[in-house]
Amino acid sequence: MAARLRAGLADLYRFYQAGAGVLTHIHRDFAALPDAYQQRLRDGDAYSRDVVAAPFGGTENEHRRRRAVIGHATSFWTWRSLCIEQGLSNTEAVDAMTGLGFVYVDCMSSKRLPPVAAVIGFIACINRGDIEGLGKLMTDDHELVVFGEEAVRGRVRNTKAWAGYAAAYPDYVIHPRSIVEPHDGCVVVLGHTTGSHLGLPDHEERALSVIWLAEVRDGRLCCWRLLEDTPDRRAELGLTPAA
Repeated sequence: MAARLRAGLADLYRFYQAGAGVLTHIHRDFAALPDAYQQRLRDGDAYSRDVVAAPFGGTENEHRRRRAVIGHATSFWTWRSLCIEQGLSNTEAVDAMTGLGFVYVDCMSSKRLPPVAAVIGFIACINRGDIEGLGKLMTDDHELVVFGEEAVRGRVRNTKAWAGYAAAYPDYVIHPRSIVEPHDGCVVVLGHTTGSHLGLPDHEERALSVIWLAEVRDGRLCCWRLLEDTPDRRAELGLTPAA
């Protein structure tokens, strides 16, 4: 099954690489396309995901999770982030996503996720607009704190906030560049975003690095905090200066 996933991603990523210029314009301007063309693209994405996911066994819930992770792996934006923005080769990207497809879903089938796996899953849910998945990875008392603003408290309030944000900014994507766990239950992510409320072109938004600080309790996030990226904060949180 791993060989099937690897082969499927390798073929798909070669296609993405060959048509990167045109595909970037198509996906970037997705909302402006005719409805019928949008549906054909959605159907094509779903077909790629389902063909790769079809032979995997497990319970219905495990299969649902695996399909979601494979859907993330087969996304054009995932390939573009890994290979264009982060500089991986197609082979390296296939290796990374094949590992994610098995390791992450296997972790999800257990009662408690390791902190880093929980944060990776949280980011994956954000990037694909999976509000239900986000809610499952939050504690009941989950807090969202954005650059020192007043915290949004509670799972219900936060899932509603994320649903509104995803509807308003459907192209929002978090691009992690470095992930560290300075101490148990604390996970720090350095990266950038695209498609956010800032309304900037992607090349400008990519230049604005951000730090996310997650506090994880019993496999779920109890806090998701956005911080300014400064040299002092990197040192404080265990990030390398050149990360």
